[in-house]
Amino acid sequence: GELWVHDEDGDVPLTLEDVDGLIWGYPAGCTFPGSVLQVRNKWRAFDGNKLHYTLPFAGERYTLVFFTCYRYVSASARVRAGLAAAGFDFDWDSADLRGACA
Repeated sequence: GELWVHDEDGDVPLTLEDVDGLIWGYPAGCTFPGSVLQVRNKWRAFDGNKLHYTLPFAGERYTLVFFTCYRYVSASARVRAGLAAAGFDFDWDSADLRGACA
């Protein structure tokens, strides 16, 4: 599966049609640059506040969506260890993660 995401440095444009008022900050008729992420059987992080959509696919699809709140940095060592044991490999000191939550 593939996911298109709004990306100012991307090379895959998307022109929106008939969505005025439905997508905040993305008026109909405008073209936005984007990138395509390969998401089949992979964890992918992206800014869900930006325009994104799944490209056509065949078969069934399951999606897990996680949000990060600004207080993630206050997670206890026990919570961090539990997340790591469950396969969530966060870089708790990541500038990108901190910037996304600012």
